Amino acid sequence: MKGIKFSTIIIHYKNSLLTLKCIDSVRRAMNESKINGEIIIVDNSSDFLYKDQEDIIYIDPKRNTGFSKANNLGIINSSGEVVILLNNDAFMTTEALVLGLDYLSRHSKAGIWAPELVYADGRPQTSSAPLPTLFNLIDEYLFFNRAHKLLNLLLGKSSLRQPFMVESLIGACWFINRKAINDIGLLDEDFFFTSEDVDYSYRMKVQGYQLIIDKRVRIIHLGSASQDHFRWYKDSNLHEGRKLYFYKTRSEKIYSTASKVIDTGINIRRLLDVKNKCRN
Repeated sequence: MKGIKFSTIIIHYKNSLLTLKCIDSVRRAMNESKINGEIIIVDNSSDFLYKDQEDIIYIDPKRNTGFSKANNLGIINSSGEVVILLNNDAFMTTEALVLGLDYLSRHSKAGIWAPELVYADGRPQTSSAPLPTLFNLIDEYLFFNRAHKLLNLLLGKSSLRQPFMVESLIGACWFINRKAINDIGLLDEDFFFTSEDVDYSYRMKVQGYQLIIDKRVRIIHLGSASQDHFRWYKDSNLHEGRKLYFYKTRSEKIYSTASKVIDTGINIRRLLDVKNKCRN
């Protein structure tokens, strides 16, 4: 279809009102910017209540296919020059739409552009991160992120207001260069949920594309407002995704060590959880 500047792909899962709010934010940004785009809904729970709206492309895979495969279904059926992967608990703004499309149109080596993510109350979220290494894995799982927290305290958070390059981007709102998708391929469907964004960031960098965070603009991403140690260790998708990332990108020796670090860290949290419950 000619004239489609962007395709927004939103994965629906169970919460129809939340997904509709996300859709409405894209509609508003399209209307205010007067930029032509399309909205694609991939229904991973087959229960989206507003699927008959005329201005959306609705795809029902009939089962929960996982995050990567659902996004790939959307990408395959999209026609925009830029593909936007937007979580259904993140909300587009006119400023983000205009700045993201403009940046990618002027920077051919930018593979992914992303705005800064904030909670509904304006508190900043983690929007980007270094690619995983054995060192930061050990710090997170065995030392409760002490080195990371100390480094942040010493260096402070970046105050750059201009777009800058990072190693990986959190996948709540990605503007992806269509050429980069053609060069790199789709998301790796071995990742069911979580770590697919880290893997795709890694593949982008290997192919020489830049990942850009732009703190000139913020969007709200509800996400999880807080996650303590006891919720964190029970997130099996997170831990298995990280193991898979190391398996695919590192040597067998490093993968084996990473797996042991992850398992040990989970067991430490499990023991602390039991101890905490006994105190209560």
